[in-house]
Amino acid sequence: MRDILFRGKTLKDGEWIEGSLYIREQDVHGTLGYLICHVGGCCRLVDPKTVGQFIGLKDKHDKRIFEGDVVLQHNSKSWCEDDFEGVVIFQDGKFRGKSLTLGHYYDFLKIPDFEIIGNIHEKKEKELGE
Repeated sequence: MRDILFRGKTLKDGEWIEGSLYIREQDVHGTLGYLICHVGGCCRLVDPKTVGQFIGLKDKHDKRIFEGDVVLQHNSKSWCEDDFEGVVIFQDGKFRGKSLTLGHYYDFLKIPDFEIIGNIHEKKEKELGE
């Protein structure tokens, strides 16, 4: 059975957490919240822009791959690039990779031995100097 798992960056301290996703409806103050709850039941508010779903695959280091992760495959024979660097997205009903250099898309099952090198949210923070 496939794990339905989400990851997000907490609003309080910027820590990445994994668990079940709950979207809290607006309360009397108009607050809408995205919460990720751990297995133990502890729920934390997360930045909705950072929420990504586990795609059901792991990289070559056995790390779970989530939507928004940046992955790298060295010496790709499938494309015109020497090294393939792309971001994990959900498109056309499936998780795919989008090249950060050429903009083309690929299916994960067709490209073995890739590794997670970061995620798009951390990459944006570094580029913006945050």
